[in-house]
Amino acid sequence: MPFHIAKEGSGVYKLFTGFVTTAEFLQSIFEMHSQLDYDQLRYSINDFREVQGHSIRPADVDLASLTSLKARAVNPEILIAVISCDPGITDLVRHFADRTVYRLGCFASLEEARRWIDAAP
Repeated sequence: MPFHIAKEGSGVYKLFTGFVTTAEFLQSIFEMHSQLDYDQLRYSINDFREVQGHSIRPADVDLASLTSLKARAVNPEILIAVISCDPGITDLVRHFADRTVYRLGCFASLEEARRWIDAAP
């Protein structure tokens, strides 16, 4: 599977690898939202540095933003960090940022993402 979710303290770390399909991308979101302690999670780190390609389109990101509206009722404060230097992925992150109410950051490294999370109130 091109993604792996690891629980870590007050958040989750999602590592994406290889070629990520739209279904797999959406499945990663559904799995995170279905965590028993989703209401207590502080952050989600989505690491796309090992992705070699994907089939995710802006319309798929729109669907992800709709599912996040429902999840926001359960946890309105979760921080979403995305790690990628790929212009296609960062464009999709900007697209998502325009459609979500979550605090969202895009970073080049895991260290930058963790610093942003640690500094957030």
